[in-house]
Amino acid sequence: MISPTDGVGGWVQATQFTLPNPGYFAAFRVGVDADHNGYPDIVLVDEEGSWINRTNHLRFFKEASSPQSLSVRPTYPRGGEVFIIGSVRFIDWVSGVPGQEALAVKLELSTDGPGGPWTTIADGLPNNGRYQWTVAGNQSLDCYIQYTVVAGQDTATAVTAMPFTIASAD
Repeated sequence: MISPTDGVGGWVQATQFTLPNPGYFAAFRVGVDADHNGYPDIVLVDEEGSWINRTNHLRFFKEASSPQSLSVRPTYPRGGEVFIIGSVRFIDWVSGVPGQEALAVKLELSTDGPGGPWTTIADGLPNNGRYQWTVAGNQSLDCYIQYTVVAGQDTATAVTAMPFTIASAD
């Protein structure tokens, strides 16, 4: 769950969990929204047991709220990144989907600021939270991605909050 701030630069604990003892985490991943409720979930591998009998256990922790409306939130790029034309980068998002409706995601690029015009990067994508993009477009310091999620007759759209850069390799 995303932790809110206390308004003066500190963080407020949103949740906690414990693992069997003794246990040591071996791998940790946050950011994927497996249940499509609009909040990232946590996956980790922890090593449990004594040194002779250590065993890895996969653990999945999901934020359990139910979304009331269709939503999408960009998570990468965040702004300030520099993408080189022809390089491969990931575009990430989380979305809240009420019920279990079939849906699709459309990604669009603007190299002229947050108001567009928009060029389609990909359309009809599954809502899995990630797209591998071969960076294309014109060089610009003012690039934004628009994310559109469609479920039935409902549509949700969001644009990256801050600009990123597309540059040539030269």
